Amino acid sequence: MKTRSCLYLFILPFLLSGILCTSCTPKANTPSSLPSGKILRKGSVEEVAVLVQKTKELTAAGRYEEAIPYSKRSLEIAERILGKDDPIVANCLNDLATLYQDAGRYAEAEPLYKRALEIHEKTLGKDHPDVLRALTTWRSFIEPLAGMLRRSRCIKGHWR
Repeated sequence: MKTRSCLYLFILPFLLSGILCTSCTPKANTPSSLPSGKILRKGSVEEVAVLVQKTKELTAAGRYEEAIPYSKRSLEIAERILGKDDPIVANCLNDLATLYQDAGRYAEAEPLYKRALEIHEKTLGKDHPDVLRALTTWRSFIEPLAGMLRRSRCIKGHWR
Protein backbone atom coordinates (compact mmCIF):
# COMPACT_ATOMS: atom_id res chain seq x y z
CA MET A 1 0.00 0.00 0.00
CA LYS A 2 1.40 3.38 -0.95
CA THR A 3 1.78 5.97 1.79
CA ARG A 4 -0.51 8.97 1.47
CA SER A 5 1.38 12.23 2.09
CA CYS A 6 -1.23 14.86 1.20
CA LEU A 7 -0.98 17.74 3.61
CA TYR A 8 0.79 15.72 6.31
CA LEU A 9 3.62 18.26 6.26
CA PHE A 10 1.04 21.02 6.41
CA ILE A 11 -0.93 19.60 9.33
CA LEU A 12 1.88 17.77 11.16
CA PRO A 13 2.72 20.68 13.50
CA PHE A 14 -0.95 20.92 14.48
CA LEU A 15 -1.21 17.17 15.01
CA LEU A 16 1.90 17.09 17.17
CA SER A 17 0.68 19.97 19.30
CA GLY A 18 -2.64 18.20 19.90
CA ILE A 19 -4.71 20.89 18.21
CA LEU A 20 -6.18 18.48 15.67
CA CYS A 21 -7.84 15.15 16.13
CA THR A 22 -7.71 12.96 13.05
CA SER A 23 -9.81 10.21 14.61
CA CYS A 24 -13.01 12.23 14.27
CA THR A 25 -14.97 11.92 11.07
CA PRO A 26 -17.80 14.12 9.83
CA LYS A 27 -21.37 12.87 10.10
CA ALA A 28 -23.59 13.21 7.05
CA ASN A 29 -25.54 16.47 6.86
CA THR A 30 -24.47 17.68 10.31
CA PRO A 31 -21.68 19.99 11.45
CA SER A 32 -18.65 18.00 12.47
CA SER A 33 -17.33 18.42 15.96
CA LEU A 34 -13.88 18.06 17.38
CA PRO A 35 -13.61 16.24 20.74
CA SER A 36 -13.28 19.63 22.44
CA GLY A 37 -16.81 20.44 21.24
CA LYS A 38 -15.64 22.98 18.66
CA ILE A 39 -17.46 22.97 15.34
CA LEU A 40 -15.36 21.91 12.36
CA ARG A 41 -15.19 24.81 9.89
CA LYS A 42 -15.52 23.99 6.21
CA GLY A 43 -12.29 24.58 4.30
CA SER A 44 -10.17 24.65 7.44
CA VAL A 45 -7.00 22.83 8.40
CA GLU A 46 -9.12 20.80 10.80
CA GLU A 47 -11.34 19.65 7.95
CA VAL A 48 -8.25 18.64 5.99
CA ALA A 49 -7.05 16.51 8.91
CA VAL A 50 -10.39 14.70 9.01
CA LEU A 51 -10.44 14.25 5.22
CA VAL A 52 -6.89 12.92 5.13
CA GLN A 53 -7.65 10.44 7.92
CA LYS A 54 -10.80 9.24 6.18
CA THR A 55 -8.91 8.89 2.87
CA LYS A 56 -6.22 6.90 4.63
CA GLU A 57 -8.77 4.55 6.25
CA LEU A 58 -10.65 3.92 3.01
CA THR A 59 -7.44 3.38 1.05
CA ALA A 60 -6.15 0.90 3.61
CA ALA A 61 -9.43 -1.01 3.19
CA GLY A 62 -9.00 -1.01 -0.60
CA ARG A 63 -12.06 1.23 -1.05
CA TYR A 64 -10.41 3.57 -3.57
CA GLU A 65 -13.56 4.87 -5.25
CA GLU A 66 -14.95 5.94 -1.88
CA ALA A 67 -11.65 7.60 -0.91
CA ILE A 68 -11.44 9.74 -4.06
CA PRO A 69 -13.98 12.44 -3.03
CA TYR A 70 -12.17 12.93 0.31
CA SER A 71 -8.83 13.27 -1.46
CA LYS A 72 -10.32 15.70 -4.00
CA ARG A 73 -11.70 17.89 -1.22
CA SER A 74 -8.30 17.90 0.55
CA LEU A 75 -6.72 19.03 -2.71
CA GLU A 76 -9.29 21.83 -3.14
CA ILE A 77 -8.65 23.15 0.36
CA ALA A 78 -4.85 22.92 -0.05
CA GLU A 79 -5.01 24.85 -3.32
CA ARG A 80 -7.15 27.55 -1.72
CA ILE A 81 -4.99 27.87 1.40
CA LEU A 82 -1.52 27.40 -0.12
CA GLY A 83 -1.97 28.31 -3.79
CA LYS A 84 -1.98 26.07 -6.86
CA ASP A 85 1.82 25.83 -7.16
CA ASP A 86 2.78 24.75 -3.65
CA PRO A 87 4.80 21.52 -3.18
CA ILE A 88 2.21 20.26 -0.68
CA VAL A 89 -0.44 20.71 -3.37
CA ALA A 90 1.80 18.60 -5.62
CA ASN A 91 1.80 15.89 -2.93
CA CYS A 92 -2.01 16.05 -2.83
CA LEU A 93 -2.10 15.71 -6.62
CA ASN A 94 0.17 12.66 -6.43
CA ASP A 95 -2.04 11.11 -3.76
CA LEU A 96 -5.21 11.65 -5.77
CA ALA A 97 -3.50 10.33 -8.91
CA THR A 98 -2.46 7.21 -7.01
CA LEU A 99 -6.07 6.68 -5.90
CA TYR A 100 -7.24 7.00 -9.51
CA GLN A 101 -4.53 4.56 -10.57
CA ASP A 102 -5.47 2.09 -7.85
CA ALA A 103 -9.11 2.39 -8.96
CA GLY A 104 -8.10 1.69 -12.57
CA ARG A 105 -8.95 5.22 -13.72
CA TYR A 106 -5.69 5.79 -15.59
CA ALA A 107 -6.87 8.62 -17.84
CA GLU A 108 -7.71 10.68 -14.77
CA ALA A 109 -4.46 9.82 -12.99
CA GLU A 110 -2.08 10.82 -15.79
CA PRO A 111 -2.66 14.62 -15.84
CA LEU A 112 -2.45 14.78 -12.05
CA TYR A 113 0.92 12.99 -12.03
CA LYS A 114 2.18 15.37 -14.73
CA ARG A 115 0.97 18.47 -12.88
CA ALA A 116 2.52 17.29 -9.61
CA LEU A 117 5.87 16.75 -11.34
CA GLU A 118 5.68 20.20 -12.97
CA ILE A 119 4.96 21.88 -9.63
CA HIS A 120 7.83 20.06 -7.93
CA GLU A 121 10.28 20.96 -10.70
CA LYS A 122 9.13 24.60 -10.79
CA THR A 123 9.14 25.21 -7.03
CA LEU A 124 11.96 22.97 -5.83
CA GLY A 125 14.32 22.68 -8.80
CA LYS A 126 15.15 19.62 -10.88
CA ASP A 127 17.76 18.32 -8.41
CA HIS A 128 15.49 18.22 -5.34
CA PRO A 129 14.72 14.77 -3.84
CA ASP A 130 10.96 15.38 -4.09
CA VAL A 131 11.34 15.81 -7.85
CA LEU A 132 13.08 12.44 -8.01
CA ARG A 133 10.25 10.90 -5.99
CA ALA A 134 7.67 12.45 -8.34
CA LEU A 135 9.59 11.11 -11.36
CA THR A 136 9.75 7.67 -9.77
CA THR A 137 6.01 7.73 -9.10
CA TRP A 138 5.35 8.87 -12.67
CA ARG A 139 7.58 6.10 -14.01
CA SER A 140 5.83 3.47 -11.88
CA PHE A 141 2.57 4.65 -13.45
CA ILE A 142 3.80 4.75 -17.06
CA GLU A 143 5.84 1.52 -17.25
CA PRO A 144 2.95 -0.92 -16.64
CA LEU A 145 0.78 0.97 -19.12
CA ALA A 146 3.54 0.88 -21.74
CA GLY A 147 3.92 -2.86 -21.13
CA MET A 148 0.19 -3.41 -21.61
CA LEU A 149 0.28 -1.41 -24.83
CA ARG A 150 3.25 -3.43 -26.15
CA ARG A 151 1.53 -6.72 -25.29
CA SER A 152 -1.72 -5.61 -26.90
CA ARG A 153 0.10 -4.61 -30.11
CA CYS A 154 1.96 -7.92 -30.19
CA ILE A 155 -1.28 -9.83 -29.74
CA LYS A 156 -3.04 -7.88 -32.50
CA GLY A 157 0.00 -8.11 -34.81
CA HIS A 158 0.58 -4.38 -34.92
CA TRP A 159 3.97 -4.40 -33.25
CA ARG A 160 6.66 -2.66 -35.25
